[in-house]
Amino acid sequence: MRLFRRHRKLIKFAVFLSLPILAFGLIKLTLWYSTKLAIDNLTNQSEGIVEIKYKTITSSLKGSVSVNAITIFIPVAKESIHIKSIRLSADNLISLLKLSLRLKFESDEIPKSLSLIIEGLKVDINSKLINLPKDIKQTPFERFSTLACGDTLRFDEKVLTNMGYSEIETDFNIYYSYDKLSKSLSINLYENMDRFFNLDFSAELKGVSKIPDSTDLVIGASTGSMPQGFPQLGKVKLTINDDSFISRKVTFCANNNNSNKKDYIKKHVGMASDYLQQLGLT
Repeated sequence: MRLFRRHRKLIKFAVFLSLPILAFGLIKLTLWYSTKLAIDNLTNQSEGIVEIKYKTITSSLKGSVSVNAITIFIPVAKESIHIKSIRLSADNLISLLKLSLRLKFESDEIPKSLSLIIEGLKVDINSKLINLPKDIKQTPFERFSTLACGDTLRFDEKVLTNMGYSEIETDFNIYYSYDKLSKSLSINLYENMDRFFNLDFSAELKGVSKIPDSTDLVIGASTGSMPQGFPQLGKVKLTINDDSFISRKVTFCANNNNSNKKDYIKKHVGMASDYLQQLGLT
């Protein structure tokens, strides 16, 4: 008894020090469990359509949670999609916990920022998931892309292999930030397709005072006009940078058309202009 009284302060101090560690562990466990539950629910809902497997779930107290080494198997095609990681990041830990636990935000409460990052999404170039059957009719976009490219109807696995590709690897970053004072929401989508291109799209919504209602979005998409009081679209910007696909395409099409690169480009530009005019575009 005397020994307990003597060390009571020491015990209290040890308990006090252990509280942050226990809280840290509890938060990490909550994020892990809620993420695992979400994946399990998705797997159950898509049973027979896809099979989802992953190695680990990691989280950060800065406000992010990641699912790592993901394999999505599609039984119908008997093929898989591999993803290095999918990470969800919020402006703070509280927002992330609300999202992971599916708690509702107040009508005037919007997380200051949110991002979904998909890293290392890989698909084999010969996959049925990205290649159309040979008897499918050529689309207008495929027609436009293959003008002056000899007998090529589309850039399928055979053509892409000839151009030096063996797989398609893509990274996505979908991000938004919200300014409460100006009530503006900035949205950004960045995609990098390795050795193909990278795309950077940004847009601004003005007059955002609450999380947009999904019903309003459906009505706006179907009628072509958003309901009164719905946020207005501001500045929009799209930038596409080539990452060797165009140079590969020029080389391939020039060879396939028995011409040099300069002649192919000139012919393609002329045919593209005529094709667009046929569609009513100047």
